[in-house]
Amino acid sequence: MQREREEAEDRREGVVIRKRIGAEVVGVTTCPCAQELMKELAREALKKQGRSEREIEEILSVVPIATHNQRGRGIISIEVDGKYKIPLEKIIGIIGESMSARTYELLKRPDEAFVTMKAHRNPKFAEDCVREMALRVVENFKELPDDAVVRIIQINEESIHQHEAVAERIALLGELRRELGCNSEEAGSLAATAGCTEKEKRQKDVRN
Repeated sequence: MQREREEAEDRREGVVIRKRIGAEVVGVTTCPCAQELMKELAREALKKQGRSEREIEEILSVVPIATHNQRGRGIISIEVDGKYKIPLEKIIGIIGESMSARTYELLKRPDEAFVTMKAHRNPKFAEDCVREMALRVVENFKELPDDAVVRIIQINEESIHQHEAVAERIALLGELRRELGCNSEEAGSLAATAGCTEKEKRQKDVRN
């Protein structure tokens, strides 16, 4: 109650308090580009064995295709008027679900296989993770105003390259809503939306 009274007094005096809340989550990302190259190599090897096109497609659809993977670090922060509540666990969940797979401290062997399979069936560039986080932020924070400032960063610690792949987007929540073609009431349908504009891509064009 004391805090609410202080905030009300600040508003009467023209003082606006803004707060920023965010999180960094570690996950796994797998490279789509390398996976496509490996798929073509597998296709050629199967052709040399005399396999038909139908057999090849069936095999490639069920066998996980190799690619290089890396530990990814996703970051989201939201700055907004102090009167709004932002559940930290919601931000953590958005980041974790936006990468190829989550990481875990302890896993039994069947669980290791499950996580590896999931990651390799869900390859993503760093900019893909940023786009996914943007979609989920708009979808999950329908109650926040358009002037909320959203910062999204994805850092992939490359395994076969000597650089890190970095994607970043800073925008007002209203900008993200307009770019995604929705307003706060329509945001709930974003889970089925695949398209994004070029503005959603990372600022630095570094590929995995």
